[in-house]
Parts: sequence; C-alpha cells; structure tokens
Amino acid sequence: MKKIILSTIVIVSVSGAADTLLKMFSQGKAHGNIKYYYIQTDKQNDTPYKDTSANANAVGGQLGFETASLTGWKLKTTFMFTNGFLLDDPVDTSILSRDNGIRLGTGAGGKDAQESFAVLGEALISYSVENFSINYGRQVIKTPLIHAKEVRMLPSAVQGAMASYRFDTAKLDISGGYLTHFKQRTSDQFINIQKHALGAKMRPMLVGNPDLVAPRGSYMSIEPGYFAWMLHETTGVEPQNFGKPHARVFEQAKQRILQVLGLIDPARVL
Repeated sequence: MKKIILSTIVIVSVSGAADTLLKMFSQGKAHGNIKYYYIQTDKQNDTPYKDTSANANAVGGQLGFETASLTGWKLKTTFMFTNGFLLDDPVDTSILSRDNGIRLGTGAGGKDAQESFAVLGEALISYSVENFSINYGRQVIKTPLIHAKEVRMLPSAVQGAMASYRFDTAKLDISGGYLTHFKQRTSDQFINIQKHALGAKMRPMLVGNPDLVAPRGSYMSIEPGYFAWMLHETTGVEPQNFGKPHARVFEQAKQRILQVLGLIDPARVL
C-alpha cells in the first residue's frame, strides 16, 4: 500500500517569434514546477514479522527556459532536482536517487540511493519549418514506445536527435530518432544505451564484413565494419574481423581444404 502527498507549483510564461538574437532570448519563456512529495510504502509478507514500511519527504522539480524562435531555431534548457529531508530508515528512495544506488552497487535503499541531486536534464537545439521539426541534445520525450514516466518527482530523459513531420490532413505525426544516452528518473547520470544493454557481461563481437563503406555508384553505403568500430569506441570490446583482408577467413578456408584434399603445397596458396 502506498500513501502519497503531492503539492505542485507550475511556472509558465508565453513566447512568440523573434526577429533578432536579442529578442530570441528576451521573448523566451520560463517553465517548470516545484513539488513537495511525501511517499509511504507498506509491504505485507506472508511470513511473520516480515512486514516493512518505508517513507520519504522531498522537495524538487524542474526549472527551465526556452528561447523564442529565430528563423526556425530554438534553444531549451531544464534543470531537474530533488532534495530529501526528514529521512528515517528505511527510506523509500523512489523520489530520490534509487537508480544511482543500483548503478553504484550500494543497493536501492543504501546511502547513495538516499542522496539528493540536481542535473541538467534538458539542453537542446531545435529547428522547425512548416510541418517538419528536428532537434538534438538532452530532452524529455513522450511517444507510444518511449515515455518519460513522469509519475514521481522527476521524468526520465534521453540524449540524441529526434525528427518529426506532421500530416495535417490525416492528423498524423511521424517521428524518428537516433538516441545514444538515457537518464533514469531517479538518477543524475546519462548512461550510454549500448553499454547499459550489454551490462557487465560483454559479448564477443564477430565481424563478417569489416569494410567501413562501399561504393554504390553515386554514393557510399555504410557497411558492418563501421558499426563494429562504433561499438568498439563505445564499449571497448575488440572486434574479431573475419572478412577480407583479415587472415581469419583465409585460415578457415585453408583448414576446410585440408579436411577435403589432405595436405597441399603451401606454395600453391596465394
């Protein structure tokens, strides 16, 4: 059973289009909210003497600024913070730094998980023209597949590029993006998505075609070797290249020939 008390102050101002760099900032808008949050979680277990109760008090929220549009360009920043107080063990860290504690290995209810934090949750540049918009940076996004989970103190956020196009006649928005990092709602760290997905057990990386690019007439296509290089730069995992011109594939071919034909003169092998 959970008991929740939430008080919120919302800060909003309105901006329009600007025709100079000075007006881009002077006509910008402030946004944000300040919350007081109390949570108490009671857990009942079947075995005797195992019932637990955890609670927490915190004040936090978001404070940010978004510029007015200048020839379609905008800038936006949002600071996010949560500050716990009057914390009695055991602490419900779901409005504090639970994910920091898990990431640091001290547990969801340990000292690190009980810490307050502040983070630059959003810092992005965007451009829009007619029905098309594109942005890059840290941002809070809400789509059917990716949602900010803004149900406690702070939302989760991502880092990367997003683009969208709106079809007015069909009332349809199509969006796509390339995301590199994400931040959990109870953490101040943006974590590399690939490293997080691989976890502590890094898998071997076998590359059948180590080419970075390939000529395709009037353009160059990106090949598997490029993505292997990106993974190596991100995770540190050394790729094992099997395709030309690396020796592994030729050694395997020689071994198969030996199995079929027996010994052959090495001088006959280029």
